[in-house]
Amino acid sequence: MAFSTLCTPFNVNFNINVDDFSKGEFEKGTYDVYSIETLKQLLKKKGYKKIYFKQFFIKQKLTKPQLKGMGSYTVQIKNKNYLFSGGIYLPYYFIFCI
Repeated sequence: MAFSTLCTPFNVNFNINVDDFSKGEFEKGTYDVYSIETLKQLLKKKGYKKIYFKQFFIKQKLTKPQLKGMGSYTVQIKNKNYLFSGGIYLPYYFIFCI
């Protein structure tokens, strides 16, 4: 099995609620960021023996949206493009399970 999600190496899960007022109409959204350790434990309980995590860095530079709300853009740090939306860092990982 393979999938992608937002992950953190810290032993915490995040559920981030967003209220975006930038587009004239109120928009709600949610971002969930999962602990890598929590995901490993869950996948092992499901019977997967080998679990690999690979952090994703987008190659393309994305400019900040003109609206001051949610919208994806990149910030380059040490030659890697880190993905953000609004003021939230989006740590995407690919997860491969056997």
